[in-house]
Amino acid sequence: MDDDDSYFNMVMEKAKGEEFEYSELSTVFPSFHGEEEFTQLVESIKTEGLLEPIVIWQGKIVDGRHRHLACKEARVQPEYTYLPDDWSFDKVKNRVVALNVLRRHLTTGQRALVAAALATMTVGGDRKSDQRENSPDDKSNKQAGDQLNVSDHSVKTAKNIKKDTPDLAEKVNRGEMSLHAADTERRK
Repeated sequence: MDDDDSYFNMVMEKAKGEEFEYSELSTVFPSFHGEEEFTQLVESIKTEGLLEPIVIWQGKIVDGRHRHLACKEARVQPEYTYLPDDWSFDKVKNRVVALNVLRRHLTTGQRALVAAALATMTVGGDRKSDQRENSPDDKSNKQAGDQLNVSDHSVKTAKNIKKDTPDLAEKVNRGEMSLHAADTERRK
């Protein structure tokens, strides 16, 4: 066994003990669409290392699920940042949104879909109902829109598209269709 195999086996053994579930928050932003984007991330991590640590809260990945998978593929030990478990769901959600808005180049439609998801997101499986301290059941469309720099009208439109025509919502999510075009198609 050569040094590369030893290192890989050591990394994989360590990673086995670091299996994390993905929080609902980690799935709010668009996924990669196609193998090419993921392959580029893997290659970047191989050559440059992991530039942005994976964020963990209450034992789940809240930001960095693609980086987590790419590190495993690249045979690179992931780096983690642990948020305090006693942080409120809203505080963690705000941090995840801030990290992703800065890092990603999203269309208006993609941002509206994310805001729609945030506006309807409850603490559901991530928090116990008695830990919700001052968190309303739904974040308002306006608050979510403001956070993602879209209007509350765009958030409502995105919600309607997701509800009535999920296939069109997926096209908007992939950046293949504008929110306006999807709404026009939905209304036909």
